[in-house]
Amino acid sequence: WTAPTSNGGSAISGYTVSSTPAAASATVTGTSATLTGLTPGTAYTFSVVANNAAGAGVASLASNSVTPFTTPGAPTAVTATAASAQATITWTAPASDGFSPITSYLVASTPAGGSATVAAPATTATITGLINGSAYTFTVTAVNAAGSSSPSLPSGSVTPAGGPPTPIITQNPSNPTGNPSVAFGFTSSLAGAAFHCSLVAQGAVDTFSACSSPQSYGPLADGAYVFKLTATDPATGDTSSPSVYDFTVSTTVQPTVTLPTVRPQLGTQATTLGIPVTIAWSGTACTTNAPSCNVASYRLQKSINGGVFFDVPLPSATATSIADNLIPTPTSAATVSTYAYRVQATNAQGLASPFAIGPTFSVATTDDSGTVSYSGTWSGFPLLGAFGGAVHSSSVAGSFATLSNGFTGTAASVVSTLGPDRGQAWITLDGQVVATVDLYSPTVQAGHVVWSTDGLNPNVAHSLKITVLGTHNPASTGARVDLDAFMAVK
Repeated sequence: WTAPTSNGGSAISGYTVSSTPAAASATVTGTSATLTGLTPGTAYTFSVVANNAAGAGVASLASNSVTPFTTPGAPTAVTATAASAQATITWTAPASDGFSPITSYLVASTPAGGSATVAAPATTATITGLINGSAYTFTVTAVNAAGSSSPSLPSGSVTPAGGPPTPIITQNPSNPTGNPSVAFGFTSSLAGAAFHCSLVAQGAVDTFSACSSPQSYGPLADGAYVFKLTATDPATGDTSSPSVYDFTVSTTVQPTVTLPTVRPQLGTQATTLGIPVTIAWSGTACTTNAPSCNVASYRLQKSINGGVFFDVPLPSATATSIADNLIPTPTSAATVSTYAYRVQATNAQGLASPFAIGPTFSVATTDDSGTVSYSGTWSGFPLLGAFGGAVHSSSVAGSFATLSNGFTGTAASVVSTLGPDRGQAWITLDGQVVATVDLYSPTVQAGHVVWSTDGLNPNVAHSLKITVLGTHNPASTGARVDLDAFMAVK
């Protein structure tokens, strides 16, 4: 209020504030007062009397009407429903809001572990982060402008329980590992889970036993192994499916390499100036003999006509084959072009193998005009791009051509012509049909390697034959088969 404009000639000593209806009053010296003991929900007005030495003055006009409020009543009918590591709580709003709108609700658990605040008028909340297997009750408190109500009666007791915990492998050996002693670290999605571990050779029956992190094994023999881990919820007994880690133990050993092999490349063009071949090898630096296991790099070298070995570039450090182009030698030639390859492996620890030196060899060729025996109907034709400049051709089924004296060597191939009127043929090696070749192509491709093999015994004589079938690809206009040349690596 505001002090009166006149003090009646005597200083104002104080003010008396009274409520209507009568419920409370207060005497103060200032121009504001707080009256307590009012009844919530009852409308009140207030008047003020100024006092001085002469006594009490005239009461002021009444204030505006106001209605006091208080804290709300406690929520009722609190219920809880448990799920995995959480619970959903519902309740009924209190019968009295204390004459001030409820603004929010506070939900708390016993034992402490989770709480939630939700805005009114919602009457449900979900509390997370609870421990599966632990029993909880919940209370709800209502909040309005006056403050918080008393907590509700607690809900019934509920126990969160979910599915089995998830086992998580946090530490494992590399794959492959050169260390025969290995260790695994692990945890799970549930604190306090019980663990069981199994480590067996690949394909063996699992042998689970109780374990704790870290779990060590060894020394292990070289080989392939599988580690499995399960986690169990001790409160419910639920056990997870296993987490699995496969690995191989390959202890450090001196690397070894195989002898490099040579094979004419299928699908390439052979000429008197060069025969495309593939040089291949393998190596290992593990007692398991797994190909290229623990090999960090290979080194390939080549010698021509008995000369000094020199390095051959590889497409990558661990490549196990390259393409090369070698000069062929006719079977009747007096001078033979010879080649040799050797290869070395170095393991990840820097140990190098001795060079593995392949046998010295040549690429012997017999073109269609050489020592070839023809049976059936064959005719010779010059052909641009053919290996020797000419081919023998036949379209008559059953006609065949064979090396008159056979051959010795580790690999062999047949050179023919692809074209729009070419047919199909059998390739026979040592009396057995080993391939059916289709010589059709939309365009003529002379000097084509249409069949190739390797891994032959170089110490025995082999026979090689091409037979006209008289059949052809539906796209072809004929059944013609050309013999251009036979080739052997020997």
